[in-house]
Amino acid sequence: MTQTPPPFGPVPGSVPQPGPPQPGPAPQPVPGATPGPAQAPPGSEPPPVPLAPTPTTSADRSRSPYGAPLPPGAAPTPPPDRFTIPQIARPPLDAVSVASVVTGVLLLGPVALVLGILGVRRTTRAWRRSPRIAWTGVVLGIVTTLGWVLLGLTAWLSGGLSGGGEAVPGDVDAPRTVHASSLARGNCVEFLPPDQQIGEVTQVPCAQPHAAQVVDVVELDGGAYPGPDAVLAAGEEACTSLAEGLDVGDAQVRPWWLVPSESGWEQGTQVAVCLVRTTAAPLEVDLVN
Repeated sequence: MTQTPPPFGPVPGSVPQPGPPQPGPAPQPVPGATPGPAQAPPGSEPPPVPLAPTPTTSADRSRSPYGAPLPPGAAPTPPPDRFTIPQIARPPLDAVSVASVVTGVLLLGPVALVLGILGVRRTTRAWRRSPRIAWTGVVLGIVTTLGWVLLGLTAWLSGGLSGGGEAVPGDVDAPRTVHASSLARGNCVEFLPPDQQIGEVTQVPCAQPHAAQVVDVVELDGGAYPGPDAVLAAGEEACTSLAEGLDVGDAQVRPWWLVPSESGWEQGTQVAVCLVRTTAAPLEVDLVN
């Protein structure tokens, strides 16, 4: 009986014939089997096995980073810096701001204020320092300017500038405060302080109670200041004769005089103010006008 060959695969005992592989169904995985490593295709070489790292020796460490060996005993050259940071120059100090502080210290208030404002603008809009200096000048300018304004108002309210007001001969319509050097003939003085130094006095209408009235203002000999005793003697000599020739009626008065001090003499006040002063009740009459 003749055996039937299997439909696939070689016949047992036969020799495989060369030629291209015959087409057929792909092999199916066996259920429950563990996949193994992939088989290299026929004719290919296996991948190389990685080698263990080679230990670094002292000779290797002495090599430069560029591969050339260094001389014995030489240290390896450090790698060059990757980045270089430029040096930033310090901004210059603003001269206008400094000038504002200087003028503020010198009590030049308006000048310091203007320079300080300019300094603030310059230091905030340009590469200059320092805004704090400019603001200091502004503050000093404001403070000194307000000080000058207050001083001017005080001087104006107390009789004005330039010697305490202008001299107005005769009677006045309302009380006013003037410097003693601004007294004129016919002025009635409300009160004369007992101190030797007299700065300001109050003029009042002669119909109101007053302590003294100016008889006249006498020019003294010019030149160098003769001294306090000589000035007092010259004032007494000039004013006594004027008071004795005055018709005072029943008023009880005596001669009186005001003479300049050494500082007033040097400032140009070289006159004696001759008065008659009450020795009893305040005067309420005009003895001169």
